[in-house]
Amino acid sequence: KDRSPRLLQPVLRDDPIYGNLEVDRKLFPVYFHPLVQRLNYVRQLSFAYLVFPSASHTRLSHILGVMRNARLALRTIFDKHRLYRAGKSEPDQIGLTQEEQDKFCLKAELCALLHDVGHLIHDLPQDIAEKGVDTQHEALGSAWLSRWFGTEVTEPVRLHVEAKRYLCTAEPGYFDRLSEASKLSLRLQGGPLS
Repeated sequence: KDRSPRLLQPVLRDDPIYGNLEVDRKLFPVYFHPLVQRLNYVRQLSFAYLVFPSASHTRLSHILGVMRNARLALRTIFDKHRLYRAGKSEPDQIGLTQEEQDKFCLKAELCALLHDVGHLIHDLPQDIAEKGVDTQHEALGSAWLSRWFGTEVTEPVRLHVEAKRYLCTAEPGYFDRLSEASKLSLRLQGGPLS
């Protein structure tokens, strides 16, 4: 095992939206991978920072925020011991042990950490959406990740754009909270589900 000081300390990332975000040590091999670290140099909002200097959010900041939200959502569900499903009047009871819950959260955080990897494996420019091109990064990322991970990781990566399209239809106000760049990519990805 690597006992370097870097791997013994928790990673705290100062996020412009959420403040300090911690990365679980079990995710360090993925988090410190050069491909994931490259996301720190890709702007989430393309070249908007040239006009709006505070629009400096990187894709790495984005995925860490998604990780935080995935963990928070699952912990809330687990704390209530209930899972509400569309079309059902009564919630399902969740009977997972603490260890099972922790593993489930870790898998969700891993999926969140990898969900935008498809942006790094194509050779298209960063502002390609502004030219009307959908990179289909979710399919590229899922296919690329399938060399190392099973469907527990690749399917959430493949389906995260469909999830955004669904949420824009099903959750009031979700679309309005999207950034302009996300609204543009949503249009290219087929818009809200109908």
